[in-house]
Amino acid sequence: MHEIIFHSMASRGLDQEGLLEIVATARKNNAEKDVTGCMLYYKGEFLAIHEGKKEVLLHMHDKIARDVRHDNFTTLYIKPISERTFASFSMAFLCLDPGCTRQDLISKEQFAELLNTMRNKSTAKQLFILISENIIDSCKRHLTP
Repeated sequence: MHEIIFHSMASRGLDQEGLLEIVATARKNNAEKDVTGCMLYYKGEFLAIHEGKKEVLLHMHDKIARDVRHDNFTTLYIKPISERTFASFSMAFLCLDPGCTRQDLISKEQFAELLNTMRNKSTAKQLFILISENIIDSCKRHLTP
């Protein structure tokens, strides 16, 4: 079992419908391939962490890197893990853009709870927390008058 973190930019013209299509496809494909994880989206940037078999994750990330909806795809980290953190999520998803209003997204409170469960876990989880908290802080600064 491994975990992998990636960052990418949304391609131009990706709207909320396209974003939710990415999430729906990820949830379906992840469930079929026994991959779990979490994705954050803000101002055209994706940050995601996936858990599963290394070969499956590498193949999946290669496919995402070639997806025209993602630009500047970068794998940030990949390491072995002994247990899953996101066992109950094929893809937890938090969109911090004000236009995201769908009910199938997890709430900011649920996301904060997920981050808390990741504390004192693997280095990848710590990295995901750090980057996520920086993105959330940036979001708060932009939304606060």
